Amino acid sequence: MPLPESVEEIAEVIGRGHAVRLAEGTRVSEKRRWRRSLYVPSEMTEEHRIAAMIGLEASTRLSFSHGNALLSCAPALPCAKPMSQTMRCV
Repeated sequence: MPLPESVEEIAEVIGRGHAVRLAEGTRVSEKRRWRRSLYVPSEMTEEHRIAAMIGLEASTRLSFSHGNALLSCAPALPCAKPMSQTMRCV
């Protein structure tokens, strides 16, 4: 399945799996529940929330390419559901 455009841009830098994990882990905006935003600092540390989600190497690449940026991510990704929650027709 194709990724939403906002997540695809991130996937080009850190890989599809990391981008999906990052999109799943973003926080919902208070006023617009459908919008999810993520601030990427210009310098990444091991203790940062992004590094905890996707690892220091991938988060450093993201910081290098999108540092000091506020990213908007799609709120739901069909490919992110665990296999146990997906329906299969037989």
